[in-house]
Amino acid sequence: FIDRYGQKKSLLVAIHIIAAGLLLTLLPSLWAVVIGLTIASCGIFTSQSAAASYMGLAAGKARASASGLYATFYYLGGAAGAFIPGLFWKWIDWPGTVVFILATLTITGFVVRCCWVRRDVLVEAEQLRELSAADLKTMQEIASARR
Repeated sequence: FIDRYGQKKSLLVAIHIIAAGLLLTLLPSLWAVVIGLTIASCGIFTSQSAAASYMGLAAGKARASASGLYATFYYLGGAAGAFIPGLFWKWIDWPGTVVFILATLTITGFVVRCCWVRRDVLVEAEQLRELSAADLKTMQEIASARR
């Protein structure tokens, strides 16, 4: 799915899948809760795969550093994601927790939509980074000869 549609679109779809699953958990049925959590989990794993894949493309040659930073923030986010919704649970029970998570998903979707670059642009940028100075000079000469 991610290879076919790209990381950005995959993550946006995954956010919608998570939201749909969470909304199902609000129904007063055990089966709805179980199905909702299953659907949300599928969306969560898809979003994690899309984010990790995007990080690899966006990092370019700094993949090792980016991978370390990604893992650090992944686990810090996991810790905050376990603690902060618990506060909402204590304050306004499960529906409030769902609203908080949906708000977080909305912000994430906005950031992805506005800030993530398409995969083909990232691949082209990576190819340009790999060009040597001689290759760039040759390209400039060809471009100036066309003028």
